[in-house]
Amino acid sequence: MSLIKLTFGGRNPSAADAIGKGKLKVVKTDKFYGTEAVCVIGTLVEGALSVNMCIPEKNAKIQSLESNYGDDYCVKEGAKVTLMVLGINKSDFNTGDDIQFQKLAVIAGKPKGRLIIA
Repeated sequence: MSLIKLTFGGRNPSAADAIGKGKLKVVKTDKFYGTEAVCVIGTLVEGALSVNMCIPEKNAKIQSLESNYGDDYCVKEGAKVTLMVLGINKSDFNTGDDIQFQKLAVIAGKPKGRLIIA
């Protein structure tokens, strides 16, 4: 077990889901050869970030997230995070811009499919 998990063990992905929104201040954006996602490096200003959160006005979502406080989610305001975001272009955000992320809405409805028990 890592020191980070021992220190911040009480924080988990459900904490990020419960907050449901986050604001990131962009430090740098970059595009890597062979991937559709854009790498966004920034600072978590408020809220939380986790994989699959989206930018509603861009129809974009977080594919992966890494920080000093763990992978796939971050609830530590002021933390530096690296995101791979699908659905945006490198030129969409500049240094100093703020990006608002929201939790994806889960559409509840009637289950589909059939189960046959023999």
